[in-house]
Amino acid sequence: MFHVEHSREILLREHLEWVLATNQIHNLTAITDEDAAWRLHVLDSLSALPEIESAPSGPLLDIGTGGGFPGVPLGIMSGRETICLDSVKKKAQALEEFLRSDEGYQNIRAYDVRAEELAAEKPRAFAAVTARAVAQLNSLVELASPLLMDQGICVCLKGDITEEEIAAGDVAAKKCGLQRKQIRNYTLPDGTEARSIVEYKKVAEPELILPRRTGVAQKRPLQ
Repeated sequence: MFHVEHSREILLREHLEWVLATNQIHNLTAITDEDAAWRLHVLDSLSALPEIESAPSGPLLDIGTGGGFPGVPLGIMSGRETICLDSVKKKAQALEEFLRSDEGYQNIRAYDVRAEELAAEKPRAFAAVTARAVAQLNSLVELASPLLMDQGICVCLKGDITEEEIAAGDVAAKKCGLQRKQIRNYTLPDGTEARSIVEYKKVAEPELILPRRTGVAQKRPLQ
């Protein structure tokens, strides 16, 4: 599915090995088999690389990164300045400590703040925002909107997705100044796991003041 040059594959493998080794302390993944984790975490993350490569020039932000998926693999392969965001302080700090242990990850950082807090600190700062298995589409587009520069993209990596979730995402996206660009369906290599990537583009100013208070996007999503 992907041709990965040796030096970058080493970084991808090192990161995955760290995730599996650190898992018992910080509960980063339910997958403990390395081959399965390579497919279900690393290759799944890299499925979004075509979208990231087509985004405007500028930094990448990964919301709800956990152990660093998809942000770390996408940061390695794209070379973009990348921020991996997780509100669980211990997870983000452990990931940041790992990233600083090898100069190969110098373009990637981990922050332990909420997306709404980062939007107040770095408005319109990102060319692309990713999220994998974090929240419903209508919440994700709201969180991404104030963080995205004009023409920036929001890339949502999803497993099962319903027509109802897509419709709700489109309604919220319009209110947040985003427009759905595509839905790309695919199957992971050497497996039967069906996945979807839903991509939105920032095309206008939001109809409301964003960000709303921390947590409101998930508790009371736009309708």
